[in-house]
Amino acid sequence: MSTLTLHSTPFSTYGRTCRMALHWKGVDYTLDPAAPQSPEQQERHPWGKVPAMTHTTANGDIKLYETLAICTYIDRAFDGRDLLPANA
Repeated sequence: MSTLTLHSTPFSTYGRTCRMALHWKGVDYTLDPAAPQSPEQQERHPWGKVPAMTHTTANGDIKLYETLAICTYIDRAFDGRDLLPANA
């Protein structure tokens, strides 16, 4: 079983973009209300920004930060409608 955690403040517009991608793909996830520049977020993101993502799978953790990287991963890793066109 895999679990996906999005580390972001609930009011972050970038975090909302990731949450919308997860919603459109139908992915179950947990929102970890991480504060920017907190010690925990500094470990996840080199500049302590939000969002960051941790996807725990049977093969280990996949950790990403930055909205575009997270949304691209969500689009490619999960079934469902494509978020990005294949011929863009």
